[in-house]
Amino acid sequence: MKSKHDYSTLIIWAALAVTVSRYIGAFVASDVGHITGAWSIALTALMALSGIGMGFLDVLGLAYVFDGWRRNLPKSGDKWSSRFKVLTLFVIGLFVAGLAILTPFTVSRVNAAGMSDTLGRGVWWWSLAVNLAPILLIGGVTFSQSGFVTMRQDAQSQTHDAPHMRALPTHTCETCGEGCANQQALAAHIRWKHQPEKVNGNGVAH
Repeated sequence: MKSKHDYSTLIIWAALAVTVSRYIGAFVASDVGHITGAWSIALTALMALSGIGMGFLDVLGLAYVFDGWRRNLPKSGDKWSSRFKVLTLFVIGLFVAGLAILTPFTVSRVNAAGMSDTLGRGVWWWSLAVNLAPILLIGGVTFSQSGFVTMRQDAQSQTHDAPHMRALPTHTCETCGEGCANQQALAAHIRWKHQPEKVNGNGVAH
């Protein structure tokens, strides 16, 4: 039986690559206005890194969201749970955002035109979809996978620490620390290993 791979750490790092790059650009632009020169080149490189992160986030994140959506799918005739309704909204939102981001880019490449010319008055909507997509992905993954952020790491720690957390036997010798199965075995252990030998008058132990 194949074990499931845990991509939660990769998803978090991909989300960081996407969000941090965009925040860098946003804060630089708010301070200097129009970004040119070395800052523009650096920001272009960061946007490329953001695109790589978004690729991982889109594929793996969608897989996690769909897995959670599938596991909450109600049986035929059953009422939809609140959790399933929310996950359905996440799934629809991710589909719409993904198509809104990639379709204009495909059209621009086919027509050999810039994104600004292709989008026209839809620049604001496209920009909203670009920034909303990673938020929807992280929200959907976190909502669909219980304990996504903390449980997996805790589970690994518990597995690692398990050999060191075994409780000592109830009947343990206070002198040497040896464990015994029951009280009778402990009494016999103390009697034969720790009580001084009784010596008779001839110096013979008995």
